[in-house]
Amino acid sequence: NFFRSLPPRARPPLPQLAHRRGWAIVGMPANAKIGSPRRKNLIVLEGKGVWAPGGLYSTYDDTYTPEMENWLSEDAFKVLINRINTAIIFRWPCAPCYCFSTICCPFTFGLSTLLVRFLCYSEAEEAARQAIMDANATSACRESGVRFELVFTCCDSSIHVTRIEPGMIMQEERLLESPV
Repeated sequence: NFFRSLPPRARPPLPQLAHRRGWAIVGMPANAKIGSPRRKNLIVLEGKGVWAPGGLYSTYDDTYTPEMENWLSEDAFKVLINRINTAIIFRWPCAPCYCFSTICCPFTFGLSTLLVRFLCYSEAEEAARQAIMDANATSACRESGVRFELVFTCCDSSIHVTRIEPGMIMQEERLLESPV
């Protein structure tokens, strides 16, 4: 707290490290934002299916972009994103649940939306997270340093595909193994 009271120029330099859900991105300033010029290895796959309360979509964009050419082959990307989309669709709530949560929302003051969100859509979200973990564990992703991540913003979500430079992967693994 003492250092925070000092003017910015009088503060000692802090380590350049950003933690993100179990990942430590070495060499990236802690205040860097996604999509900033320092982080060019990011591709955002927007939701394109049915929107659910809370921001989850039934499917995500499966378009192979030219930026991914040096990351993954087009076939490997299509297989991975189709596995993620299929996992979500298999756990997607039925039409009556969707209609109940949407139509009854004004009459129940949002309680119906919360109920369906926590009972039904949470299964689809968990399936998406598990499919993304499985995709990240494949040899194609491990060898190329590609990581998929489901990111939620206010009433919206997207899948962020990032690539960590091969030299940085070894540094991250050592950092994650060491006790903090």
